[in-house]
Amino acid sequence: ARDADLLLSEATWLEVPGGAEPLHLTAGQAGEHAARAGAAELVITHVRWMNTDRDGGLERASTAFGKPVTLAEEGTRVTL
Repeated sequence: ARDADLLLSEATWLEVPGGAEPLHLTAGQAGEHAARAGAAELVITHVRWMNTDRDGGLERASTAFGKPVTLAEEGTRVTL
């Protein structure tokens, strides 16, 4: 995904869950991966926190990415 125009990433968690090694990313980790890859835009999907802490999740992803992040929802369109 190096220097991609857009990175679509899952961001299941807000925090790393306790217990077994998580198989999914946090919102912050998705932002970190996109920043390291040099992606121009980040769209996150597969989120469990959308209805409980939407703003918090987007803030964590945006802070880590260093740019605004889009949450994929029904009807979301991205122009490249």
